[in-house]
Amino acid sequence: MIEYFPNSIVLPTFGNNDNKYHYLPAFGSYAPAYYTGFFNKFFEKHPTNSKLKDLELIRQTLDNSGYFKVQIAQNLYVISLNTLYFNSRDTYDDVGKEVEQLLWLEE
Repeated sequence: MIEYFPNSIVLPTFGNNDNKYHYLPAFGSYAPAYYTGFFNKFFEKHPTNSKLKDLELIRQTLDNSGYFKVQIAQNLYVISLNTLYFNSRDTYDDVGKEVEQLLWLEE
């Protein structure tokens, strides 16, 4: 992304095949390193994303559960949710992350 879109805002979101657990969010002891690495790759190292407003707030929610809000312009926001927490196919040990995410969205 940096090579081809260095001057564009690139906002990633998680899909069902984006981490080592198919159809599951990163969870347990694997989650902190995964989400921190994701933030580093897509926000800190990207020339345009690294200049976004409220980078620390993006880091907090992304590091917590893989969701974030980005302000693009004065009245324009992009919200990226990690809907893998709502998957009913499997279980994982971070129960409550989906509720936390919805409360954040409501706020």
